[in-house]
Amino acid sequence: MDISTPESNSGNSLDRTARLELVQKKVIGCDKCPALVENRTNTVFGRGDPNAKIIFIGEGPGADEDKQGIPFIGRAGKLLDNIIGACGLKSYYIMNVLKCRPPGNRDPLPEEAKNCRPFFDLQLKVLSPEYLICLGKVAASTVLSYPASTPMYVYREDAHEGFHQLKKPIRAKVIATWHPAYALRNPQAKKDMWEDLQPMLREIGNA
Repeated sequence: MDISTPESNSGNSLDRTARLELVQKKVIGCDKCPALVENRTNTVFGRGDPNAKIIFIGEGPGADEDKQGIPFIGRAGKLLDNIIGACGLKSYYIMNVLKCRPPGNRDPLPEEAKNCRPFFDLQLKVLSPEYLICLGKVAASTVLSYPASTPMYVYREDAHEGFHQLKKPIRAKVIATWHPAYALRNPQAKKDMWEDLQPMLREIGNA
C-alpha cells in the first residue's frame, strides 16, 4: 500500500493533494473494523493545508465529525481553532489516529489503532511535516510508541528542549500535550497547552 510516489496518467508525479486523495479513497473503502464500519456515517480523513509544516493529531472522530466527515469541528475543535489562532498559525493540518468514530466516543481499541496505522503512516509520509502536535495520550502513544499505560504527564515532561524526535515513518519534531476535550473540562490544561507549544512557536518565530 505504498503510494509515496504515485504517477498520474500523463507520467508526471502527482501533487500532494492528489496523493492524499488516493490515501483517502483507501480509507473510505476500509472494512477491517466491523464495529466501526457498522456505526460510522463518514470516514474522517483530515483538514487544512497539505503543504503545512505543522500537523495536529487527535485520537478519533466524535459525533459531529462523523456526521460531516471533517475532524475537530465540535466544541473541542473550536477550542483547538482558538488556540491555533492565538499562536498566529496560518498554515496547519489536522488529522486523527483513527479515521472512523468509535461507538460512544470511547478510546480506540489497540486492534483498531493497528488496523488504521497503515493509513495514518501513509498520510504522514505524504504530508511530510516538520512538527507533529499530539493531542492527548492516544495520539502520543501512537506516534511515539510508548506503552499505552503511560500517563500524559510523562509525555509532556519526557521531551528534550520541548520536543520528542520522530524518525519513522517521517523525521519530525514532536510535542505531546493535552487533548482540547480534556482542556474543556480542566481549564488549567489550556495554560499547559499554550506552554507546551512555546518551543515550536519560538523556532518558527511566532513566540
